[in-house]
Amino acid sequence: MANWVKDYLERNPDKVSRIHSRARGSITFKEGNYFVTECLGGPIHYLDNGVWKPIDTKLLPIGVEYGAPGLNTRIKKDGSVRITGSTGKTLHTQSTDRMGIFNISTKKFTSLLTFPTGVVSDDCVIREKGNYHHCLRLMETGLRETLTIDVAPSGGLDDWAVIETNFGTTQLWPDGWLSAFKKADHIFPMPYSIDAQNRPFPMERYARYVGGVQYLYTGISVSELSKYTFPVILDPDYLDMVVDGFIYGSSASYSTARSTSSVYDTTYTSFMCGQYYNTGTLIYDVYRAFTKFDTTAIPAAASISQVNKKMVCVADHSATDFDVQIIKQDWSAQDPISSANREAAYDNCLAGTADDSIWRNTNGMAINTQYASGNLSTAWVVKGGYTYYSLRSSRDYNANEPTGLEYIYIASQEHATGAYRPILTVVWSYSISAAGGGYTLTGQAVDTLKASKVLSEVGSYILTGQDVAFLKGVKLVAGSGGYSIEGQVVDLLKNSLVLVEQGNYIYTGQVTDLLRSFLVAAEAGFYILTGQDAATLFTKKIICGDGSYVTVGQIINLIKDSKITLEKGTFNLSGQAVSFLKNYTLQVEVGEFKLTGKGVTFVRVYRGNLIGFSCPIPKGRLKV
Repeated sequence: MANWVKDYLERNPDKVSRIHSRARGSITFKEGNYFVTECLGGPIHYLDNGVWKPIDTKLLPIGVEYGAPGLNTRIKKDGSVRITGSTGKTLHTQSTDRMGIFNISTKKFTSLLTFPTGVVSDDCVIREKGNYHHCLRLMETGLRETLTIDVAPSGGLDDWAVIETNFGTTQLWPDGWLSAFKKADHIFPMPYSIDAQNRPFPMERYARYVGGVQYLYTGISVSELSKYTFPVILDPDYLDMVVDGFIYGSSASYSTARSTSSVYDTTYTSFMCGQYYNTGTLIYDVYRAFTKFDTTAIPAAASISQVNKKMVCVADHSATDFDVQIIKQDWSAQDPISSANREAAYDNCLAGTADDSIWRNTNGMAINTQYASGNLSTAWVVKGGYTYYSLRSSRDYNANEPTGLEYIYIASQEHATGAYRPILTVVWSYSISAAGGGYTLTGQAVDTLKASKVLSEVGSYILTGQDVAFLKGVKLVAGSGGYSIEGQVVDLLKNSLVLVEQGNYIYTGQVTDLLRSFLVAAEAGFYILTGQDAATLFTKKIICGDGSYVTVGQIINLIKDSKITLEKGTFNLSGQAVSFLKNYTLQVEVGEFKLTGKGVTFVRVYRGNLIGFSCPIPKGRLKV
């Protein structure tokens, strides 16, 4: 997989024009009256100068190395790997050069082959020799390293088939077995292998400092390896974050297998869910899976109306069918899953509460096909964070002892086919974000508050409307008081900003853009603005002190581009003229216009002693 976003949009071309926003692990679309956010577990975008751009893992030459924009792993054809910081500084280096046999008694390594210089293919550097195929694949979350072995190597009881990795000249660990570790802000989990029948089995690491070089030998005993079906894939990786995985219990006792974990994996391209009884070894396995999704793009003010989980089964071994239950389990305290915390995650999955719907039953399920769950709990989604779930078999939950195969593999976030990766689809719209107080929003349109945000203090706020986008793009910042915004038109307050202090503010109207681009900055008082024509107060600004002000009109641009600066008093402005006070000039049609007031500056051109006038004025111009 090179570019998840590109692949998704190519499969859904109708959505390209409806992209609303992007985030690190999600993409949001405007679908009619709602927002639909597709959330993944890992990153699909990187931030470039404030713009989210799709991650493309296709390897591009960067000097003598290969990498991709937005990712900090660099790979060479010789198998060298480097992790860089934000400034390009080297934080970690490693190199895989040889494969061979490590004797755990003598602690000696014998090389079976040296990997040749590789070739670049899409997101991989591939090196092949004989029965061995080595691949370094760039991922959105780090590096996946695999060694595919076609034929089992020979060796004694103390011999292990291993990959030798050079970690540099500094001794990092004492000689001995090494569990999962962190380096350069990346996780190096315990490695795992998988055979041709998709059976996973753990590997081990041994650290040894030899000749001034720190080596890690990663592999499995030759005798154990011979039990599996070839080809076998050895899979030691590193990640900058754990996205999903599975844990299983394994025992000759079914009750022990259910209650006690044995093995975990967080790097493979699929995870397991279900149960298994091996009639040859008489061992029970119980598999439980763990997923998380990046829901940071869902705003705190969002009202979530629907949630569905989409997944793909890539291998079905359910001779006995079962429900795949989705569990509301917050395993963030065990993230990343490790040997130290896997038991808590495993036990909590069994004890956890099932969500409102299952993913699906395994009966009649096609592989490599995406299925969506029923509707899940909208309250479980974590707005502005990560949302965690787990998966378990209904037969596991009911303690139905397996008699054979009853498990499946589900594609993980590491799967090379982007269309197979798990997705959490969240449908939402905006709501109010407000402090203590009473807030009432009524209307018959789906998007009554489309893309709007209300920030307010204690008070009473009433917003009503019957059209889509009633308050589209509106931000209301208000202090204590009562505010009423009413209307029956599209975009009544489109792109307007209201900043008010204590007082009563009433906006009424029946026209489009009645208060378009309108700014009111007012102190305590009572302000009434009414109109029945488009742009009655178009681009108008009123700055006023204490008092009562009434502006009434029935014409276009009654006070277009005008500014009124008033002192205390009562002022009435009425008439039928275009641009009644435009630029402080009376431009009037035939009619009668009354200006009354007691303010000092209201009619200052008349030396401050004119209280008011009333007279018919012929068509023409009169400067005040």
